[in-house]
Amino acid sequence: MAAGWSGVSVSLIIVSFNGRSLLRDCLESLEAQIRRPDEVIVVDNGSSDQSVSMVRDEFPWVRLIEAGENLGFAAGNNLGIRAATGEIIILLNNDTIPAPGFVESILAPLDEDQDLSAVSGVMLFVNQPEIVATSGIQVFSNGLALDRDAGSPWRSMSGNRPVFGPSGGAMAIRRSALDDVDLFPEPFFLYLEDVDLAWRMRLRNHHTVSSPAAWVLHHYSASSIEGSAFKDYFLARNRFWVLLRCWPRSFWIRFGFEVVVYELGALIYAIATGRWGSVRGRIAGWQGVSRLSRVRQRIRHRTTSSEVDLLYWICSALSVRNYLSFRKRLSLLAGGGHSNEQSLNERSAGPDVHSR
Repeated sequence: MAAGWSGVSVSLIIVSFNGRSLLRDCLESLEAQIRRPDEVIVVDNGSSDQSVSMVRDEFPWVRLIEAGENLGFAAGNNLGIRAATGEIIILLNNDTIPAPGFVESILAPLDEDQDLSAVSGVMLFVNQPEIVATSGIQVFSNGLALDRDAGSPWRSMSGNRPVFGPSGGAMAIRRSALDDVDLFPEPFFLYLEDVDLAWRMRLRNHHTVSSPAAWVLHHYSASSIEGSAFKDYFLARNRFWVLLRCWPRSFWIRFGFEVVVYELGALIYAIATGRWGSVRGRIAGWQGVSRLSRVRQRIRHRTTSSEVDLLYWICSALSVRNYLSFRKRLSLLAGGGHSNEQSLNERSAGPDVHSR
């Protein structure tokens, strides 16, 4: 594979499951990139909607890996990462439409700063292309992890900014960083696996910036419906697993009460409103405690960051009500506006989009 970016090879990985039309839009936008990756890998998680034949027929330059079953986001990306040959790995959701300068822009900070481990792209709502869906990961003292800058105007952002960690839907990371902290936790299947990765990176002093110039349009919750039992289950279970795996002992002493208060409030709300996916997820989270102890010990023994360094990133606790309001607002923002083609054309014509 050629090394076309500062002598470093770049692989871009997309995991797809029954999203043929979304995947086609994504791959077409990659064909229009100012700087194309050295290889593009699509990992198909056992799709039954002719996605595989579409990729073979319409995008012969794509390296296709057929998983044969639905491995989920975490294991699907890990499969692609292990097969990739690039020294820089770009991960992209199949429900995104990257700007023409996305690849070039997300690589630039890594080229400029050799001590930087990862870059988080900025995801914009496909129907609200001026509004940010996420610019990275933000963490709170009660254990929540949310999308940073969600609901903010994209044009108010300027310059690259440090963030706790990159969003898995649009990110670039050095392979050396992944070799150091390991890949996504495959038992998570879907949701918050990028939060777990971000924690492990922070525990090992790996730094991430967010780049407003590296923007993509995103179909919010295209893989699962917002508020569905499916999504509620994985969010509730995996949130607890992240804390069990990654939180230092001192954090449990300092913030453990806030975690318990939030969990009790969330559980009461879930029971009162019949959101049984959230209840089942919390039960499954507790049932996985014993299996996580060995992983937790390994992560703890390899931690090199100080408590002061980690505390810098912790925001004040968010209540259950505020968290639910946050998710509702994201759903509303994702609901209306322009068509995909309109949005992409408008954003491509935006002033100074490639000079940020």
